[in-house]
Amino acid sequence: MRRIQIATTAVIALGFALACGSSDKEVDSGTDSGTDSGTDTTDPSNPWSAETSPCSGSKMEALYCSDALTCHVGCGSNADGAGLFVTGDGGQSWSMAEDSAGGAFFDSFRVLDITPDGSGGLYVAGTGTTDHRVVGYDPATGDLSEVYTNDPNVDYSMTVGTYARTSDGTEVAESLTGAGVVVRKDDSDFRDTYADYDGWASAYGWWHTAGFSNHNQILDLAVVDDQILGVGAQINYTPVVYLPPRSWDFATDNDGDEDGYLESMWEVVELVDSFSTYDGECWHVDGNSDGIALACVNEDADVGRVYTIGADWQTAAYDTENWTETRVEEIVAFARVDGHSTYNEGVCRGPDNDITVVGRDSQTDNGYAIRSTDGGASWAELTADIADAYGDDFGPATRCMYTDTHLLIGGSGLYAHVALADL
Repeated sequence: MRRIQIATTAVIALGFALACGSSDKEVDSGTDSGTDSGTDTTDPSNPWSAETSPCSGSKMEALYCSDALTCHVGCGSNADGAGLFVTGDGGQSWSMAEDSAGGAFFDSFRVLDITPDGSGGLYVAGTGTTDHRVVGYDPATGDLSEVYTNDPNVDYSMTVGTYARTSDGTEVAESLTGAGVVVRKDDSDFRDTYADYDGWASAYGWWHTAGFSNHNQILDLAVVDDQILGVGAQINYTPVVYLPPRSWDFATDNDGDEDGYLESMWEVVELVDSFSTYDGECWHVDGNSDGIALACVNEDADVGRVYTIGADWQTAAYDTENWTETRVEEIVAFARVDGHSTYNEGVCRGPDNDITVVGRDSQTDNGYAIRSTDGGASWAELTADIADAYGDDFGPATRCMYTDTHLLIGGSGLYAHVALADL
């Protein structure tokens, strides 16, 4: 990959505007409700530690931790959103990530997605004052490298919402605010065909050849069993999950017309609420060898929905009836007692069928977290212990992840972690 020169002149954004509905990163509607300075809990019966995150006043869009103490986060929902922040002491202190270009790059880069590259580095996606949309970043050296640079010649210009890459070099980047998606493969024929665009090809409009005509955009991507999955939504449509194709090759020019578009991407499965379709979104997807989990919202009823499926997902997930649906309002105390709305923001799947879902109270903007230890069959709420460790009710919880030993949760003003062995 080419090293980035920060002085690069920004390319003028050409292309056409995509007419579409919801953005895949909804703007945080409230300010951080947690006012504690972030001291760890002194209650020996509470295993959680909670600190103040740098995303106070804006939501945490991206979270990646190599261990419980070392994390990178991006806060990019509003004017406070620029920057890639790092902690090495479990959230007690945060600083802007240093880069080899004099530290100037992330100061003005709105970080929307962070994924590991498998060798100690990170892929960081978002938008900034240059045309870089996905960069490689080595935390050890600060070196930056080009991955995807906004190019109006690849059908349109876009801000990247999420980025995913498999071990064989298949890469996908999707638009933050539209239905756009670009693909690159580590394949000589593919690279030669799209050489003029640095190997990237557009897959805009692929759903028309997948037996699904709704103009759904991609809201999140994840790599599970070395295959790229996604979730999608669109205003006034049913949320969907995008699954690897069973009868065609992923990301190919299926009709052979060489028009520069890739028609063959995912198969599409609509999700239901008690056997009925609904208008809403699935904001986040995560999975591992134990299965897949989705964090969704039924906008018609103003309630959160979680969908889970086990290790047989590669055969079973294509039938909606095989997904387990969880009704969040039956678990979260403020919804169960006060009738408040629940809005799921993030989901993470960890070892031994451990799953966590995070979100917010739509009325107060207070955050919540729920956890399952049996792959989604049963759930318990974590909110009270996290709030006790934080010292107050916390703002919207938007991201979570597992390391081998810890569960980590982040949000507006919050960074919390706990050893799995202590839960």
